[in-house]
Amino acid sequence: MTPGDPLESERGTAPAHTHLPDRDLLLRTLRPIVPVLSPDAVVRDVTAAYLWGVDLVSPGERITRLPPRVALPAGRALRGMPVAVRRECVPSADRVAVEGIPVTSAERTAAEVAALAPSVPVATARLDAFLARGLVDPRRLAEHRAPFTRAQYARLCTAAGYASPLSQSPAESWLRAVVLQAGLPPPVVQCPVAVHRRVLHADLGWPEYRVAVEYDSLLHHSGRRRECRDRARYALMRAAEWEVVPVTVYALRLHPVELLLRIRDVLEARGWSCPPQRRERIRRDIRSLRRRPPRLR
Repeated sequence: MTPGDPLESERGTAPAHTHLPDRDLLLRTLRPIVPVLSPDAVVRDVTAAYLWGVDLVSPGERITRLPPRVALPAGRALRGMPVAVRRECVPSADRVAVEGIPVTSAERTAAEVAALAPSVPVATARLDAFLARGLVDPRRLAEHRAPFTRAQYARLCTAAGYASPLSQSPAESWLRAVVLQAGLPPPVVQCPVAVHRRVLHADLGWPEYRVAVEYDSLLHHSGRRRECRDRARYALMRAAEWEVVPVTVYALRLHPVELLLRIRDVLEARGWSCPPQRRERIRRDIRSLRRRPPRLR
């Protein structure tokens, strides 16, 4: 790829392991605390995820400023201990030691953060982060039925069916989950688009209909130079007879109905069709987002 190439914004897949900046500090914080809680204490939830290299902390927050999430069996009261406790006896099969600290296994941690997510799109993004690092097998996540409620377990199973190791940002995962929840045909993640003797990869795509959806994030697509690259990418895709639907986080959060209707209409214009009953169900599911927009945080 030559310098100044308008296609150089093509991004690779996520690294197998990311050493998070506060991970060592978190380990030093946990080492003197966890052993005195109980011999059966286990670090869990977003704290365990961070130790596995998956950062699920909200923007602007730091993992070391949040109370560590710990599972403890029922027992004595914890007075003055700076931890967030869930009373639970974690099975030995779901416990491992990470640098000397008892932590829920990567698979159990992924299942928990997905089950406890506020929505299916967020749960999908969390699982995608684990899959991108090669930490879990999504086919086994449904084995973790306890200790979740029925609704939490349903969220986990749905997200596991949507999850992909190829997603390159939480917002791309949210977008894919929202599309699938609306009943639209499943898209190809990082869809290959052959253009001018090379291959680009759209965030989502339907090769059969030559439709691509590109998520334009503020991180990767802001600034004049990035905008020029995006325009060049879209022009090449359209020259190859692909229809490109750019999506921003604002459209996804504030105007999901209009966005999904646009994607549906483009797919139909390109030849996709479905039985009338399914089309009506899709229409109802999309319209319902006016009352209940997807939770993306």
